[in-house]
Amino acid sequence: MRLFKMMAVCNVLLFLGISVAASASQLDAWVAAIAGDDEAARVEARQLLPRMGGAAVPELVPLLSHEKQEVWRTAYNVIADIVSEVSAPGREKEREAVTACLMQLVAPAQSDHVKELGLRLLPLALPEGYDVQPIAALLYDSVFREKARAALELAGTRPARAALRQAVTSAEPDFLCALFNSLAALEDEDSLPLAIKYVGHTNPQVRVAAARVLAWTGSPRFLPALQEVFAAADAATQLEAGDVLLRLADHMMERGGNWETAIHVYRDVLATTSDTRLKNAALAGLGRYGDETVVNDIAAAIEKDSGRELRGAALSACRSLGSRAAHLALRAWYASAPQHVRLGLLSVFGDSKDPVFADLLVQTAASEDETERETALEALVASELPDAVDPLIAAAQRAEGEKRQNAIARLQTLGESMLHKGARAAAGRIYAAWFHLAESEEEQSFVLEKICANPTADSFDILVAHLDRSEMLKLPAETLIGLAKALNDAGRTDEGEALLRDALARLTTTESVAAAMTFLANDPDPKTWSHRLGFVTDWYVVGPFAWLPTDGFSKNYLHEPDVDVHAVYAEGEKNLSWQPYETQSVQGVVDLMSLYGMVSNKTAFGLARIKVEQETDAILCVGSDDGIKVWVNGQMVHENLVDRGSALDQDRAPIHLVPGENTVLVQVTQGGGGWNYMVRITTREGAPLLFTCVPAGEEKKE
Repeated sequence: MRLFKMMAVCNVLLFLGISVAASASQLDAWVAAIAGDDEAARVEARQLLPRMGGAAVPELVPLLSHEKQEVWRTAYNVIADIVSEVSAPGREKEREAVTACLMQLVAPAQSDHVKELGLRLLPLALPEGYDVQPIAALLYDSVFREKARAALELAGTRPARAALRQAVTSAEPDFLCALFNSLAALEDEDSLPLAIKYVGHTNPQVRVAAARVLAWTGSPRFLPALQEVFAAADAATQLEAGDVLLRLADHMMERGGNWETAIHVYRDVLATTSDTRLKNAALAGLGRYGDETVVNDIAAAIEKDSGRELRGAALSACRSLGSRAAHLALRAWYASAPQHVRLGLLSVFGDSKDPVFADLLVQTAASEDETERETALEALVASELPDAVDPLIAAAQRAEGEKRQNAIARLQTLGESMLHKGARAAAGRIYAAWFHLAESEEEQSFVLEKICANPTADSFDILVAHLDRSEMLKLPAETLIGLAKALNDAGRTDEGEALLRDALARLTTTESVAAAMTFLANDPDPKTWSHRLGFVTDWYVVGPFAWLPTDGFSKNYLHEPDVDVHAVYAEGEKNLSWQPYETQSVQGVVDLMSLYGMVSNKTAFGLARIKVEQETDAILCVGSDDGIKVWVNGQMVHENLVDRGSALDQDRAPIHLVPGENTVLVQVTQGGGGWNYMVRITTREGAPLLFTCVPAGEEKKE
């Protein structure tokens, strides 16, 4: 009766309103091609039939019984493709109809071969809530019960899980274990009462399988039962029982709220089991989830490990401990740890990149024990810490022969790490040392390029020794700036200033200025360098005033350009007055948003006074967010009403400066977002102009 009903549903497939790409006669032709002897026609039908959707399944199902493998296998592959398609959302009715057809394949009258194919296809097709009784019936068939169990587990629907639970009550131990494993994999909450009942089973394998059903919950209420299973395990099940107990602890950690309880589980397994695999797993848990308090447990375990089987797992656990407190505990343990563990800990310390280990690694890198010394040097390379530079340079200078090449390779690796972290000074020291160690002109040439890109005071000495002054001055201007800064930082100001004068004269492009600023961005006195690059650094600013894009620069706010820094302006209910402002970056940025907040449709003004010794023509370079208008000595020299983000030297305009004091007045508009401007003055050739900013408060009163 059930089979008849399924067949009736299959026959309905063609009337479900399914859109097909060909007529019924075409469907028949393609099905016939699969069953025929023309291989080319079969291949074509294999490609085209999936387009028919569920409508093709009733015609293909009979071919699964065909005696020729190429026929039934092709039919199977087409059905599998269709099953995949109809399982997509929105095709629920079609999916149910296809499932009904496929249920015919596991009917009692079908051959074993067809049943097996059905058990492969059905888990992929079964919709949630669909009756699985034909598959469930095979759970009681000694030939097909394992395949039926696997199919129901793969399907994972509520009826599938219910069928697996029902089979538990009458299954023999071997299959009972398999059923519990499926329910555990499905994390079936309704199986928990069954599992609790069976953790007391007389068969140790059944106890473990039932315990596995409980472990996924991460609930501490099941901990006593799983501990009993572990304690009662025989030699054959001890590993599995311990694994289940550790899995419960893992799930406790993942769910949170039972940290101490779970840590106790890891500690207990580590201390009581003799199985190395369980000890390793417990160590992994302590490393993943533990804090500084577990270092003693790791130390105790490895010190008892005469065979050193736990070394790898213990060191891996140490590597997983990421807190500063845990690192301090590891450092404290290092002195008393076994020699083979200390070597491993050195690598752990290096990989952590934590400065707390820096002095220990540096000290050990000077050890008389070669193995210890080499391990510490490798750890210093991995640490990427500035403290690693001097020991690695010293080691390379001492090394000879093949060891010398290894030491240089370490220097190169650390140099690249320093560059990646932006530590140019440290990288420069490494390359300067490497230059003296180079054994060929080709190697020296390679290192010289690195030196030029990462200048230090030592770099300058190398360049002076290997290049004449005219050659050195041909180096990129930004490199010369970096060298000048390094010399000044080292207290060699006369040499630094002489080189700086030459370098500044060559900063004639925006690109060269931008490159030079990469060496200066982190300088403790950015204003000094900002001024040397031509930026105007001292301003009076006033604002914000109401402004609309339609206003452009037509509206007058301050009687500009004839402004008085002592004036006060009424703006709505507020009175606005001029405020002094010093730029705080190498780029000379006047950050109006930091002064006035995130505002929209506003404008503000900035006034600067600069002094030059001689009358000169110059170039005004400005960047702004958003639009900008500039007056020099009362004459409008530039105007750009634009909505943009600021960048170096976005606009340029010729200007004329008189001897003594000159005024620069800017108006900057704000539509929304960021709000700032920067002003730089250069010679007509593009080099930074030498001028003096009059600090706010020292201006002449009008």
